Amino acid sequence: AVPLAHALLPLVKEWDPDLILRDSTELAGWAVAERCNLAHASIEVGMHWTPEDWYRPDGSALAALRAAVGLPSDCGPPTTLYRYLHLGTSPPGFLPSTIRLPISTRLARPVFHDDYGDPFPYPIADEWVYLAFSTVYRVDEDKIRTLAANLAESFQHVLVSGSFASPAANVTVAPYIPQSLVMSRCAVVVCHGGRNTVLTALSAGVPLVCAP
Repeated sequence: AVPLAHALLPLVKEWDPDLILRDSTELAGWAVAERCNLAHASIEVGMHWTPEDWYRPDGSALAALRAAVGLPSDCGPPTTLYRYLHLGTSPPGFLPSTIRLPISTRLARPVFHDDYGDPFPYPIADEWVYLAFSTVYRVDEDKIRTLAANLAESFQHVLVSGSFASPAANVTVAPYIPQSLVMSRCAVVVCHGGRNTVLTALSAGVPLVCAP
């Protein structure tokens, strides 16, 4: 965050924007906005972080960030991080009961713009099961391949997000799958509990089996 803040500060002073919009875990934009007396808004991209989370264990990293942009030492996330607007994209039931969202929070239903690129080759089947275990983190492909093969015995077709060879004729494996477009035909989604997959499935009313 400190190098980004150093690069962002002169840019913001030159552009003179009215608003800085950032994701909730990005702090350079917050620090520069506070330094330049600009309004800033955040969009939730994961579990909400409380002030206690930001200052664990001692807050020294945040102190360094404030110093880097010339903010006073008492200008910290508990008082300024969400002072203007915070867009929450999770259903309230997703949050632990101990978390209290900032008073500036407005809840918004997320829309995933994944209907771009080449047309997706949909499998010829009335319904399928969608299997997704992250495109970001490394997973055990042998386990996913075995799971796909087992599911293929009970469902017409299995759609898998991955890059390994298909284990059965009725299993389609693709490195990228436009989730919003395939959900309407899914009987069930089996996934690791990733935010985008879960929220997309819930928005389409598709049952989920999550194995984090």
